[in-house]
Amino acid sequence: MWYQIPVHIALALVWMIMWGSFAPFHVVAGFVVGGAILYALNKGTGGHFYLRRVESLFKLIALFLWQIVLSGIFVARIAIAPRPGNRPGVVAFPLRLKTDGTITALTHMLTLTPGAVPIDISADRSEIFIHCLDLNDVDAVREAKELFEDLLLEVTE
Repeated sequence: MWYQIPVHIALALVWMIMWGSFAPFHVVAGFVVGGAILYALNKGTGGHFYLRRVESLFKLIALFLWQIVLSGIFVARIAIAPRPGNRPGVVAFPLRLKTDGTITALTHMLTLTPGAVPIDISADRSEIFIHCLDLNDVDAVREAKELFEDLLLEVTE
C-alpha cells in the first residue's frame, strides 16, 4: 500500500516533465492526475488506495490530541477536588491488535493520555491490562482504547 507513494511522485514528475514546467500549478495538477491514475488502477484491481491510510493517520493524530486534552481535564478535576471520589483499579480489555508495532503504538498512546496506564499484555496477546485512575469512568477508557485500535487497524491494514 505504501509503495504507491513513490509511484504517485513519479507520475507527478512525468506530468511536469511532459508539460516542461515545474510551476506550482503543474505540480498540483501532476499530483491530482497521478492520484486519479493510481485510484483508477486500484479501483480496477480491488486494491486499496494509499490516501485512505493517510486520512486515517490524520484522524488518529487528531483523536489522540483530543483524548490528551479530555484526559488532562479529567485528571485536573480529580487533582483539585477536595474529596475525590475516584476508585483506582486494574481492568482487562480484549485486544484486537496482533503485531508488536501496533500493540506498542496502542500502549504508548494510552500511556500518554492521563487516567489510563497499560501495565501488561497477556501472554497470548488477547488482553491488555490497564490501570485506570477511576473505575467509575472505565467506559471512557474502553471507548478510547477501541477508537485507537480501530484507527491503528485502518492505518496498518
